[in-house]
Amino acid sequence: MVKKCSKSLYGFRNMTCLFLILCIILSASSLSIVQAAEQLKVDIGRVSEEPGSIVSVPVSFSNVPTTGIYTLSLSIDFDESKLSVVSVEPGDLIEADTDFTSYYNNEYGFVSMVFEAPIDESRMVDSDGVFAFVKFKICETNPVGETYDLTTNHSRTSFYSTGVDEIENVLCNDGSITVGSNLNVEIGSISGKPGSIVSVPINLINVPLSGIYTNSFSVSYDNTKLNAIAVEPGQLIQDPDDMNYYINKTNGIVTLTFESPVDETRRIKTDGVLAILKFQIPENAVKGDVFKIATVTTNTFFYSTAINEILGIVYLDGNINVGADMQLDIGSAKAASGSLVSIPIVFSNVPNSGIYTLSIRANFDSEKVSAIGVNAGELIANIDDFNTYYNNEYGFVSMTFEADFDGSRMIYNNGIFATVDFMVNDSAKVGEVYDITANGAHTFFYYSGTEEIENVVCSNGKIEIVRIETPTPTATVTSTPVKTPTPTATVTSTPVKTPTPTATVTSTPVKTPTPTATVTSTPVKTPTPTATVTSTPVKTPTPTATVTSTPVKTPTPTATVTSTPVKTPTPTATVTSTPVKTPTPTATVTSTPVKTPTPTATVTSTPVKTPTPTATVTSTPVKTPTPTATVTSTPVKTPTPTATVTSTPVKTPTPTATVTSTPVKTPAPTKDSGGGSGGGGGSGGGGGGSKKTPTPKPTETPKATSTPSVTPTAMPTAVEPTPEYPGLNVQSHTAYLKGYPDGLFLPENNITRAEAATILAKLSGGDITYLNDKISFPDVKETHWALWAIKYATDKGYFVGYTDGTFKPDQKITRAEFATIVYKFLGIKDQNISNYKFEDAKGHWAQVYIEKLSELKYINGYPDGTFQPQSNIKRCESVAMLNRALKRGPLYGTTQIFPDVPETHWAFKDIAEGALDHSYIMDGDFERLYVK
Repeated sequence: MVKKCSKSLYGFRNMTCLFLILCIILSASSLSIVQAAEQLKVDIGRVSEEPGSIVSVPVSFSNVPTTGIYTLSLSIDFDESKLSVVSVEPGDLIEADTDFTSYYNNEYGFVSMVFEAPIDESRMVDSDGVFAFVKFKICETNPVGETYDLTTNHSRTSFYSTGVDEIENVLCNDGSITVGSNLNVEIGSISGKPGSIVSVPINLINVPLSGIYTNSFSVSYDNTKLNAIAVEPGQLIQDPDDMNYYINKTNGIVTLTFESPVDETRRIKTDGVLAILKFQIPENAVKGDVFKIATVTTNTFFYSTAINEILGIVYLDGNINVGADMQLDIGSAKAASGSLVSIPIVFSNVPNSGIYTLSIRANFDSEKVSAIGVNAGELIANIDDFNTYYNNEYGFVSMTFEADFDGSRMIYNNGIFATVDFMVNDSAKVGEVYDITANGAHTFFYYSGTEEIENVVCSNGKIEIVRIETPTPTATVTSTPVKTPTPTATVTSTPVKTPTPTATVTSTPVKTPTPTATVTSTPVKTPTPTATVTSTPVKTPTPTATVTSTPVKTPTPTATVTSTPVKTPTPTATVTSTPVKTPTPTATVTSTPVKTPTPTATVTSTPVKTPTPTATVTSTPVKTPTPTATVTSTPVKTPTPTATVTSTPVKTPTPTATVTSTPVKTPAPTKDSGGGSGGGGGSGGGGGGSKKTPTPKPTETPKATSTPSVTPTAMPTAVEPTPEYPGLNVQSHTAYLKGYPDGLFLPENNITRAEAATILAKLSGGDITYLNDKISFPDVKETHWALWAIKYATDKGYFVGYTDGTFKPDQKITRAEFATIVYKFLGIKDQNISNYKFEDAKGHWAQVYIEKLSELKYINGYPDGTFQPQSNIKRCESVAMLNRALKRGPLYGTTQIFPDVPETHWAFKDIAEGALDHSYIMDGDFERLYVK
């Protein structure tokens, strides 16, 4: 029994042990599940940048435990042959830099970061965010398309919630750096006459340093209108054997291929012309016809090596315009020092389609001549369509034209567009020549609001300094000899032995008039006299020998004295045509820019009958669809601005600061104003600039509701849905922009003060229910569609009214004003500028705001290094600026939202960011649309 009892006891112990083990397992399992649900996650960013550039990779924490992180050590390995660390900077999770240390070794390829809170645990990491930024430099020889991993070194990585308690099961998501490219492929736009053969270039811009090893490029054309003849290698092809082409006339497709030899000795590494396509225009083509040459992207690809494809290429289509190239001639003239001279601006070969809008800028030597006025020429039917500005400090004069909205006053004829009056300085010396040159960056012409006239040829003019002596005429015009015997009535005026007058003196009448007593006066050096002087009859009877008398001195008739007219000089026909760069990145060809520039906002004159806008109105043309509460707008084609603004297309015609529509007598904004004219247009010189200032006309009373009849769809389907990964950090953004009721976006339109106020009010959380009876403006009625937003933005300090108490809600806003508004919206207090960047903002009332935002990388200038503070800001530019300031976007992975904003538009991803409610995951420094 004892033995039996002993056996029973042993069994009980076994059961007890098993039960305890099971409880421990279940407990551990339960703890594991809880830990997984709140698992600390470390994300190393995935970014893309060009060879040779410096890229910032964020290291972010999410699901940080409530107990916080007391100390940590994080080490990341990288390929030291492809990347090198430049610096490591603490992120927003680090409250004090003294808590953060880092070390990197580019020889062995690793970077380490250490954090330790103070002993009192007052600065522990207890929230999600960016822990650090690691800046890498990509090797310049790295081929585009390669990806280099950034991996966590787990043996050197640990996290602690206290000095001894380690945080287990930390999930570390590795990152990467992809060698990317900003390669642009542009099909040129050219002009040609019916029946002629034209050459259309294929241009490569921003070719990566690693080069192009091979490519295939296909274009489509209208085979019923054009005849593709051949393809010729461009300057980038070192050996013609490296390129082949095929023309499919049945389908209207031309395909060309390039492949460098295996040893890669003839790779394409510079910008230039890849190939030239030859087309014949049909004989029956009509002047003004436009034939599109478009990229077939499904058959087009570029590789930096045999396996590394170059992604993210921007393709720009081209056109063949039927008709002779339009010509712009700046006249030439001669003038004396200290005199006034007029230079005409002449158009010839104006296309049948006419000119809807244009901008012309001419540069001159401001030390030698000064602009004192600009006058409309015969081509201007209505002076309200014409605006001018000149700046004698920087030496330029600008002219803009925009026909009325229905196009009834477009320019269709050749002739004088304008005349510019210059005053020559007294210091000018005889023999000096001062050039008047067209500024191609600010000169452009459009058929319509979006279609540009390509290949406009500009001829420069000049002012030549000469000595002009005013001849002194005698008391009477007729020449009276001193002692001239009176010839008989039958005597001819040309005696037998009278010396023959020079060619300029002799005039030949049909019938010999009877000479008076003063006839037969042969001056020694006489300009061409009147018809009665030294007239040679057809049939001259022989005069008597005594009839001829030679006057001693013949006064010079004043009528024949040649003098340089002060005004209306005629441009010389032999002026060399120097084509200026049209808005095309390449110097050799005018191709439609990636971001097709639209006419400057200042060109647009306010129509008399403006339809009532809803919440945020654009510049409101006569028949513009009513925008919704937060509007931006975009034409089909726009210039490529820089990454931070987009203002700037690769070569987008930039609105001049001088053509603002701000009335001359508009009171300037107060010192703190984010709006208004900002203290006038331009800096220095000017002297009044514009000949006339259009007065903005009030809009009609808006309707009761600001909701448009049609709104764009909520969210498109992503091109490639992002797969779900464990621990994926999905975030979301709410849209603050909408399109017009007709589905368009119109990003190149300018925004007004009321529109900007509405956008900022919505971003700040305000809505139409906001009321504030303490704020009012006499020019903002209670029925104004943006009343609530104007009051809200004014209350927040984003805007300030003008000194006369008005707000001017429908006045267009300048780049300087918008920069000031963004500065105040962000609540920036620091006004210390380490390096001033923009020369044309020097001395401007908004200089500090502009330079500070530039220093923070929220805005950028134009490719020529200017900011152009007085130019009206475009909708696409304002959206890009806001996104940078709010650290939103650009949004990748979405399809086309608005029909007038193609995916090739430089601001497409920024507009998508503002127009869509979307969930996203971070893909490096940008957002990628997340679709479950």
